[in-house]
Amino acid sequence: MKTYQFSASRIVSTILFTTCIVLFSSMAFAGTYYISPTGNDVTGTGSISNPWKTLRKATSTITTPGNIIHVNAGTYIETTTCILAPGVSIEGDGVTSVIKASFSTMYEMIIQAISPEGTNGNQHISNIKMDGQNSTSWAIQIQGRSNFEIHDCTIVDFAQRGIVWGGRSDNSDNPPLIYATGNKFYNNTVTNCASFDGTYGYGCLNIGGQQGMLIYNNNITTTGTTPGWPIKLWNDGYIKGCKIYDNVLKRPPFPYEVNGTDNYFDFCIEMFHEQGLEIYNNTIEGSIDLNYQTKGSYEYSAYIHDNIIGRSTQAAHWESGVILEFSTENCIIENNTFKSISHPIFFSLRPGNYMNNITIQKNLAYNIGKTDGTRQGKAINIQVNDDGTNYTASNFIVYNNTFLALTGANSPYFGADIPGGNGATNVQYINNILCNFNYYVMRSDYGSHINGLQIKNNVLYNNGSNNNFEFANGNPTNYTNASNIFINPKLDATYSPLPGSPVIETGVNVGLPYNGSAPNRGFKETGGTLPVNLLYFTAKEDKGINILSWKTATEINSAYFTIEKSNDGNNYTPIGIVNAAGNSSIEISYSFTDNRPSIGKNYYRLVMVDKDASFAYSNIVMLNNKFSGSLGFSYINISRSGSNSTIIINSAKAQPANLAVIDASGRIVYNTSISLLSGTNNITKILPPIASGLYYVKVATPEESIIKNTISQ
Repeated sequence: MKTYQFSASRIVSTILFTTCIVLFSSMAFAGTYYISPTGNDVTGTGSISNPWKTLRKATSTITTPGNIIHVNAGTYIETTTCILAPGVSIEGDGVTSVIKASFSTMYEMIIQAISPEGTNGNQHISNIKMDGQNSTSWAIQIQGRSNFEIHDCTIVDFAQRGIVWGGRSDNSDNPPLIYATGNKFYNNTVTNCASFDGTYGYGCLNIGGQQGMLIYNNNITTTGTTPGWPIKLWNDGYIKGCKIYDNVLKRPPFPYEVNGTDNYFDFCIEMFHEQGLEIYNNTIEGSIDLNYQTKGSYEYSAYIHDNIIGRSTQAAHWESGVILEFSTENCIIENNTFKSISHPIFFSLRPGNYMNNITIQKNLAYNIGKTDGTRQGKAINIQVNDDGTNYTASNFIVYNNTFLALTGANSPYFGADIPGGNGATNVQYINNILCNFNYYVMRSDYGSHINGLQIKNNVLYNNGSNNNFEFANGNPTNYTNASNIFINPKLDATYSPLPGSPVIETGVNVGLPYNGSAPNRGFKETGGTLPVNLLYFTAKEDKGINILSWKTATEINSAYFTIEKSNDGNNYTPIGIVNAAGNSSIEISYSFTDNRPSIGKNYYRLVMVDKDASFAYSNIVMLNNKFSGSLGFSYINISRSGSNSTIIINSAKAQPANLAVIDASGRIVYNTSISLLSGTNNITKILPPIASGLYYVKVATPEESIIKNTISQ
């Protein structure tokens, strides 16, 4: 027998090389497989020249992660559900790649992707059209999978639901043990994919058990006389840190009410059990309905801002804007426009519920009311089922809003409710404009239950009862009623103050940004001399970067914009400059990208600088950039010259790790131990001289490892 001897170094090298081969084997052998209407499921191989005929054949054959099924242009009729394996993606040629089904069984879908909780899907469905023909029940069902994206798809005419997306792998209405993370739904058009059976409403997009899910840039519309919801909960909701933004969501109003008064479901978004939910920059025809709001480990339970909510024609029946049902804590409703609906902000409580730390500020609501002559409608409505007293409230803050009711026979009786219930503390209505309400401008059912009420510096005009308040069942204690004015606020067609308006620079400082010597009353801040007339300044997160956008209406001698950033909201540092137009009488859009936002809160403001060096600040916007995983790369720069190489790694906690650089053949060219801190880690190392080309950077902790390819510089 021949004896072989191996050195220890050779054994180690062999093990490392084998490890690299295992790591990259799925990447190396991943491929694209094709289906075509002219293909053949029996003799086809899935190649581009010999494709299969159906998606069912492709999904049952291709189950190795990393592979892609390409749907060639044409129409496909599936006879049974297609089971999509983890890691396998579906791509098409756009709206010409049409998938239909021949079955109409209730609760049966065309594509199904169900795995145990916490499964890493690492896959996508994109650029296809799915047509339910008003008979197929569902389009897509995803459950238990993370890192799954659906984008650039068209989904139309499904009989019950469009997409079901759950964190659980079963149908239990309980929170998952492992929330799904990293899922995205964007750039899709979904039309007529939700129904209402008279008791229960279904959704075009149904989500539950999600953490950090992003839903953006979609157009979701329901049609008909009994339509379902554009976005609806699944598995009783349970969503954390999710964002819904830059969408157009539409559903027609129901042409009737129940018992003449009750809202019969006008929801565009309905969610249960949300924490850290952000809804912003959407256009919504219908309402946002949230239930059981708790903040958990987040700054807020829900942050609803910069949306346009309402109709182009005046509501004929009860329609709401933002509905908060059951108990609510730490909710912010800010910078929204509500138009032509009867109840812009509506609290629907049950006995024993609470609403704590509620902030309602800088919103515009106009044409509040409805056209049926019932005079129903309120800017802020607080309603308790069964018992109007059995709830509590604290820190209920209403600052700098403009609430304008319909006039004449359709003017609502009351302007805004003041919480009372079993007890309310620290209630503030400051710097608001309320006009045209028929009876009392503000009221509380149980005034004697309020301890600590401030109503001051408001503009109260053209309301009934001499612009007074109604406190049924006794007056509040520790009550301040001061500096309210009762004259025409003089607003223009956009509800902004005209020159000489009594609202300009006559408010009291409540901590919101303002121009000039004092804040305005109402939603629009126009005081002071500005180098530009700023229409808006907003921010959004996109794939780990923050995009700032603003638009000016006019500019006179404007020089430039300095973009400033802060992590605490107090101390700002310049991060960029954008040149201004100088002089302009037309709307001009600007943008700036922060490529390296911090993990956590990022505050931004503009310094609008004039040519004579005078300046003014914009409003402040905030993004809470959350690192959804426990380990991830932010930046890699590998040098081949022997100079510094930089790797930026995000870590959810402090932990030891190993850093390795591997060339394309699987050879480890650099290997070292590192220590990671919680948050962003900037790792600088000098690598040995290496050739230019493709390399892989691997970081491994005791719990997980991540790998990313890069090109040496």
